[in-house]
Parts: sequence; C-alpha cells; structure tokens
Amino acid sequence: MKNKKWLRSVAFILLLSVAVMGVMQIYGLPKTYDTRNIAAFDAEQEKLVDGVVLGTSVVAHSWLTPVAWQDYGVAIYHLSTSVQPFGIVPEYLDYVQKTQDIKYAIIDIHGLRTEAILSGLRPAKFRAAYLNIPDMESRFKVLKALNSYVQEVYDFYGKPESESNTVDLEDKSYLIPFINFHRRWVDGLKKADYVTVSNRFMGANDRDNSFGVMDCSEFIDRWNFKLTDEIDDFQKGQLQEIFDYAAEKDIELVFINIPSFRSKSEQKEMSEIIEYCKSKGYDTIDFTDSKVFEESGISLSEDFLNKGHLNARGGVKVTKYICEFLIENGYYYTDHRVDEAYIHWHTTAEKYNSFYEKGWAESKA
Repeated sequence: MKNKKWLRSVAFILLLSVAVMGVMQIYGLPKTYDTRNIAAFDAEQEKLVDGVVLGTSVVAHSWLTPVAWQDYGVAIYHLSTSVQPFGIVPEYLDYVQKTQDIKYAIIDIHGLRTEAILSGLRPAKFRAAYLNIPDMESRFKVLKALNSYVQEVYDFYGKPESESNTVDLEDKSYLIPFINFHRRWVDGLKKADYVTVSNRFMGANDRDNSFGVMDCSEFIDRWNFKLTDEIDDFQKGQLQEIFDYAAEKDIELVFINIPSFRSKSEQKEMSEIIEYCKSKGYDTIDFTDSKVFEESGISLSEDFLNKGHLNARGGVKVTKYICEFLIENGYYYTDHRVDEAYIHWHTTAEKYNSFYEKGWAESKA
C-alpha cells in the first residue's frame, strides 16, 4: 500500500511538472519568424559551422544559408533578430561558441545607428533578444548584458519619452517568460503560441512575402552623401568592446552595411560607422557604396521587398557577394560539400531551391 502511495505521489509530481512546463512553453516567447533561425542553429550538429552573421531584420532577409552552401560549400548561419541590440554581440558569440568552432563573425551595423539603439530597447524587442535563445545559461548571460547595455544607453542618450518604450530594470518579470507575456492569458492564444515555426531551411527566410517586389529606384538619392561627421563616443565604445572580444577569442570580423533605404541622415551615419571600422583595420562591405552595389548586381527595381529589406532574389545576391568576398580576401575557407557530415545541408539546399523557384513562379502567375 505504501508503495502505491509513493508511486501516486511521484506520478502526480511528474504530471504537475509536465503541466507547468507546458504552460511556461505556451505562454513564453511566441514562436514566430523572429525565433526560427536561432532554433535552426541550436538544432545543428556541433563543430560544423565556420561563421555567423549577426544583425537586425535586414540580415534575416539577406543571408541565405542554403545558397552559401550550394554555391560555395560555405557553412555560415545567421542569428539575427528584429532590431537586435548591438550591445549583446559578444554574448551571442559566446552562445555560438558553446557548440561551434567559428572562425569569423560578419556583423551588420544597422543596429548601431542612433535610432536603432533606442528602438531596439523597447520592451518587446528587449525580451525577444534573450528569450530567443534556447540554452538557459546563455539566455541569462544575454539578459545580464542587456541590463548593462540598457543602463549605458540611458546614461548616454537619456530614457525614451514614452514609458511604454522604456525598459524597467527593476521589473523581475523579465526573468520569467510566461509572466512577460501574461496578456495572452486574457487575450487568448494564437497559432504562434503552440505551433513552432518551421526552420526547414536553416533559418533562411521562407515567408511567402519574401518574393514580393518594390521598385526602390526613387530612393537612391538617400545614398548620395559626403562623409563629414564622426560617430559618437557611445557607438565607438560599443565597437571597441567587439574589437577587444574578437581579439581575445581569435575571431576575425567583417562589418557590413546591407542595402536598405533609411533616412538620409541614418544612411550617412551607417556609412560613417563602416568608415570607422575600416580605419581600425577591419574589412568592411558597404552595399550602399556605388562600386560594391554595382558589383553585387542588385537591382533597385527588382530585388527589394520594401524600402528597408531585400527580397529573396536580392538575398541571393548579397549572400553570394559576401561568400566571394570571404574567399577572395583570405578568410578561412574549406569547401565542405565533399564532407559526409554535411549530408543534411545538401538536402536542405535542394529543398530551398524548389521553394525559391516555386515562390517566384507563383508570384508572377
């Protein structure tokens, strides 16, 4: 009899644990397209990835792992998030290195423009930046770094005027995901709360709207500016932290400016950031530079989804250009296509090709 009571107690505790974990999972970070690329990376086998691309949503639209693999045998994932806070790059790289022996990191600088620094710290973006990470130890390291970063940003630029756009560093709910998103207890669940978004293409953008087209020819004058100003001390400090981290970890860095059409002042600011990185001895790729833009073959009328992002066709061109840049400039390069450990990369690339061709065919129908 005592044994039966003991078994019932154990069974109750197990069921309760499963129920609690289920609730925390459902009411945690919504499973959206902002999480699928990191989930794909997390599911990858160890010691197969040579490099990563970090940045904001411009990266999510322009780095296509299956294309880099099929055309060059390059093994690079992207770990971008929407308006990714720039100050957590070292912690993201720490997370990457727990499973992968990366040789280089490619960092887009959109998140370091002044407007993005502030908008990236709105509560929803702040949460997504760390709750995306499956590994609990890494998640809390990123959260700790975010807290420090927020304080530095507010000390330098001041807090946002709107309280709803301000991160409260005393709010303990940031530590508990299902409290973070408690409004869904009232508003009701959606599909993204319990159905994981597919990471079938190693995090490559697989939304139907990636085949949309917007003619951005009229915005080209936003790239016609002269470099006269310097970036501020906060921006320089953030870059220096990354420089120091990479030197300590023996990781090579490439800084990039993916093509988008922000305001003239923002475009100028991003170009200045690229020039600053170049002055410190780092390789850079500025796709808004007329020479680079022409070499990449990107079309203003056909390769943009909207003013801020490339479509899938533009993404292919950016991915290929970066791969060729890495190879031509002597970065670590091994064509892994002959390695049996990467057989699943072949399969993924084939599936992405079918998706890509079908997507464009349907968009023209």
